[in-house]
Amino acid sequence: MCFLPKKEITVDELKKLLDEKRNDFVIIDVRTRLEYSLYHIPTALNIPLSSIDENNINWLDKYKGKKIIFVCSTTNRSRFAIGLLESFGVNTENMFYLNGGMSECVEKDYLTVEEGLPKEYS
Repeated sequence: MCFLPKKEITVDELKKLLDEKRNDFVIIDVRTRLEYSLYHIPTALNIPLSSIDENNINWLDKYKGKKIIFVCSTTNRSRFAIGLLESFGVNTENMFYLNGGMSECVEKDYLTVEEGLPKEYS
């Protein structure tokens, strides 16, 4: 069973964290590689939701002791990613989802970097 987490961070709160250049958090973008390549938060790592499974969660070890902020287009996949990790027995206490996701970042005209399509899609 996958529970949807209630711990959120707003786009404005994330912008403040980024502006303060804090290093106590990491941003994980769970959108597809194509979505990420079109635009993303500059410091975000792309780990697509489809690649998160019980046998592929070792990457979390690098971020012990840090807040992990999950991002997607709106909110659904980032919340689901946290719930999925929780269903695998992962402690999700320091995990948050970006409420409004990249859609709100684009709407507010900040936090994004436009990259263009990867070569295989051009």
